Amino acid sequence: MTAEPLICRFFVTLNGETQTVTVSIYLDVPAFVRFEMNASSGECPPRVVAVWNDGKWSVFEGDETSDPRRLLAITLTSGTMTFGPYGCDWLHVRDLLIKLTQSALVHYR
Repeated sequence: MTAEPLICRFFVTLNGETQTVTVSIYLDVPAFVRFEMNASSGECPPRVVAVWNDGKWSVFEGDETSDPRRLLAITLTSGTMTFGPYGCDWLHVRDLLIKLTQSALVHYR
């Protein structure tokens, strides 16, 4: 991955706790996306680190309740973006992220 990633950062509330979600998108071919969620307070849900590549999600930190597809969908619908592209660029990035919420495969390491 030689190009700099496109970074989007969000705040989202889950189970009454504020979470920080960072999505790093590498637009090389093939595309590569890194998803990370950290709790601002408490431990629920636990930290989640996952990557999407070759049509599937691989979860490196987090248990099977930490499905990145579900967490990304919640982030896109109810989160507040604090950093990232705006306007037409955001619409293209959002379309890509929505497609990743529909990815069929999740592998837990």
